Amino acid sequence: MMPSCSPTRIALCTGYSTDYPAGYVAGAVNEAYAACHGYDWRCDVMDTDAMAVECGGLHALPWFKIQMLRRVMAESEPDPESPGQRLSRPRFTHVVWIDSDAVVVVPEESIDSIIHEANKPTPDNYDRKGDGKGKATTGRAKPFDVIIAEDMSSAALINSGVVVYSNTVWSRRLLASLWDTNIVKGRVHMEKKFWEQTALEKMLRKSYVSSKSKAKKGESDGGEEDGQDEDDDATASLSDPTLFAS
Repeated sequence: MMPSCSPTRIALCTGYSTDYPAGYVAGAVNEAYAACHGYDWRCDVMDTDAMAVECGGLHALPWFKIQMLRRVMAESEPDPESPGQRLSRPRFTHVVWIDSDAVVVVPEESIDSIIHEANKPTPDNYDRKGDGKGKATTGRAKPFDVIIAEDMSSAALINSGVVVYSNTVWSRRLLASLWDTNIVKGRVHMEKKFWEQTALEKMLRKSYVSSKSKAKKGESDGGEEDGQDEDDDATASLSDPTLFAS
């Protein structure tokens, strides 16, 4: 299988404790998948006490993924002309999390193709510029910040076992807020059912409803101003997500 040829720079991430046998099995499969497509493979394996330190001192190990994703997103691109130096841009355009008990079962399908399919223009990701009278005139498709699957059960709206994060300001702010808000508010989700997934679902649900409300108001007000920064999320609040759930 040939590596995917794409301007995307993708890191596939997972993590688990040393006493979790399934992690080693799944990790071997997913590492091979990453190698086939030219993705950077990141796998953190440590004892439970070390993971607990990363999780704020509690043995709430599912929260480890939030901290690991933040670390990988913060990496900068190496400067090819100056060994040991870094460029200002992020090393990865997308950072993907896969749980340590999940494996890729269709290795021929690339993450690039999933991103491409998700980012086709739809009513959910198409910014419209209005004419001031409530009518759309022009627009463009915005890449999604988060690509996440619907949970297969009725117990939750989303499943955070596999998530594609576009390495945008908004995504980094989402993960920071997810962690910081949880700590500030007494770690209310630290050991709740579904762990960080419960907190993420609550935050995305609230953000998505808010963004829809703003979008409707924007159309009636005539849409965006010309000359606005191409990267809308760079100045957006946390209530302005671009979310794709399949």
